[in-house]
Amino acid sequence: MRRRLIVLGALVAAFVGVSAVQAAKEHVAERYDIQGEVRSDGSLEVTETIRFRFTGGDYTYVTRTLPAANTDGIEVLGAWMDGRELPWGDEEGQIEVDYRRSEVRLRWRFPETRDAAHDFTLRYRMSGVVRLRQGGGEDWLAWAPFPRRFDYPIREGRASLSWMPELTLRRHPHITGAFASVAPLPSGVAVDVANLRERDEDVEMSVRFEPGLFLGAEPQWQRDESRTEQMSPAFIAGACMIIAATILALWIFALKYRRERPDPLPPGAVTADPPEALAPALAGAIVHGRVAVGGAQVLATVFDLAARGAIAIEERAPSGWSRSPRFVVQPGKVMALARHEEVVRAALFAGEEKPPRLDKAMRALVMKLGRFKKAVKQELTALGYLDQERADGGKGLVVAGGVVLVVAAVLLVVIIGTNFRLGRAALMIPAALSVSGFTMMILGASFSTLSARGWHAAERLRAYRRHLRDQARAGHLPEGPSDVSRLLPLATALGLASTWHKALKRLPEAAVPPWLATISTTGGHAAYTALLASTVSASGASAGSGAGAGGVAGGGASSAG
Repeated sequence: MRRRLIVLGALVAAFVGVSAVQAAKEHVAERYDIQGEVRSDGSLEVTETIRFRFTGGDYTYVTRTLPAANTDGIEVLGAWMDGRELPWGDEEGQIEVDYRRSEVRLRWRFPETRDAAHDFTLRYRMSGVVRLRQGGGEDWLAWAPFPRRFDYPIREGRASLSWMPELTLRRHPHITGAFASVAPLPSGVAVDVANLRERDEDVEMSVRFEPGLFLGAEPQWQRDESRTEQMSPAFIAGACMIIAATILALWIFALKYRRERPDPLPPGAVTADPPEALAPALAGAIVHGRVAVGGAQVLATVFDLAARGAIAIEERAPSGWSRSPRFVVQPGKVMALARHEEVVRAALFAGEEKPPRLDKAMRALVMKLGRFKKAVKQELTALGYLDQERADGGKGLVVAGGVVLVVAAVLLVVIIGTNFRLGRAALMIPAALSVSGFTMMILGASFSTLSARGWHAAERLRAYRRHLRDQARAGHLPEGPSDVSRLLPLATALGLASTWHKALKRLPEAAVPPWLATISTTGGHAAYTALLASTVSASGASAGSGAGAGGVAGGGASSAG
């Protein structure tokens, strides 16, 4: 114990020591000087010099990110460290330059240094940063000289902006942000900062010139912005037209597949009369007004096969830590079966375990419902409960929605790939297409494929389901074994497995069907209630049937490590 305490104390001490070292590591910008010169072609040449003092740890790089927004591009002219120009590259003693669509990333790489101060200088040209007003007005420049994101304090700094004497100002420069003082220059202005931190308001410099003094054409980003403003109403109108066209198409679709529903049952109707004769699984598949096949219908088929003797369920000695009853399934009498019943019976005995455990076989069957669903749909179609034309219409709606989503995705990639040259409003087109596509796919997937006969049968089944639910909750179960054998599979298929499971615990011994009574070697309710619990859990039937403007140039980021 003492040795463990010593080891634990050493680990804690080491952790505290490492944390203290990391906390003490710091870099500070002792001085940050930025000089910007406005050229006659509307570009801005910038020279930045920052003096970092590194303490408390090793440093091997310094980074600077230059955003290209509101410019026609940025060109790096050179980089220096302690007065020595660095070649481009990603090795030690070089400057790494990464041109991207929306920014330029730079990284000075140098040998490990600590407790020292170094100067880092960068020169670059920002093209087309002066906004030109065609046909009158004024030409102006908005510039954020210092980084907008940085993880160090700037003790002292100065940003100066100058321009050629022939560029006449229309009004005095406007300065905003956390600056300490402003000083005029012969053809420019300077801003001083002190103890500037990232949380402080960004320093911005705005200068307005008399129009017509700059050479060259209007900057491309400004032309794009003007085009965006002009096209925004068109994009909005286009998105509205897409939504309207979708609504119209869905309305026509609804008219085409509208059902005639003479004498529908009132909402919440309850009937004690069993509906027309249908196998439990088929009845449960259509009770919700559309085809929905899941574990409830599989379990109902198993109960129905057991009640008719097509399979036999046997109880085996309890096993496992919980000592819960264990059930296996055996082949029963040979008889003619419907297609979906044949699928279930074959799947129960498809495993390697002989005789198969019922809960395991149920789980395997529920995980692979494809053949069972296909058989149920084929039988419902043959009986006239499904409408193939409606099925094709729903499938077509899903496919159309998928195509619209693909078109939306392609347009989104194109808009992003062109760096939003058409403006953010262009995103409204793929957004509207996405809404339309998802709407069509959801409605198509949930579209009822029942025929008029199937729809009326579903209404009656829902009314009968309410009756069975209310009777089970009130404890009014059938008193004869034959009635229980007939109604338990149907109630299970209709999504009432858990409700009937609870009610059957109060069933008199005389009312227990033979196919349930024979599984118990001790009598009583324990065995068949355990059977119901295990099969309901394995099939997942307890929940019922399953379904299917002009901006500012500059700013950026800076850090070191």
